[in-house]
Amino acid sequence: MDWMTKRRLFALVWLVVAGGIWGCGRVIEEPDVRVTSVRLGGVGLEGGLLYVGLNVYNPNGFGIETSQLTYQLELAEPGSVNGDAVWNDIAGDTIDRTISIPARDSTTLEVPVRFTYRGVAGAIRSLISTGTFDYRIRGSVTLSRPVRWEFPFRQTGTVSGI
Repeated sequence: MDWMTKRRLFALVWLVVAGGIWGCGRVIEEPDVRVTSVRLGGVGLEGGLLYVGLNVYNPNGFGIETSQLTYQLELAEPGSVNGDAVWNDIAGDTIDRTISIPARDSTTLEVPVRFTYRGVAGAIRSLISTGTFDYRIRGSVTLSRPVRWEFPFRQTGTVSGI
């Protein structure tokens, strides 16, 4: 084999390997996590319990399995200035539970969120004055199958009454 043939063969092998590596990184699409519901679980003297429905959708043509979901829930103070909301941390947690999601299907988790009246004062004021409050949830979904991979998610929305 002459030098030019070796060079072409090396370039071809490199393209195949690079394409395979690039392709593997693009094979798994990120799961989509959305808040689908918020319901009041109960109230007490200092706070209460909300159940937040999180829908996790698998857009892939194969099943996936999650090993962990982390989230941080924030509520907006009413009367934001120039569209810049002030966000208050309400709750955050890590859910270590295996969840299997079939190909192109979804599952809904109901996440218990404990709150204090002090922490949700802005949302209560907003509910009284407008009947709505804004929320932001962010976190990550950790896949355990078919590969171990962590995908971040973030969603902002408005809840009308509870």
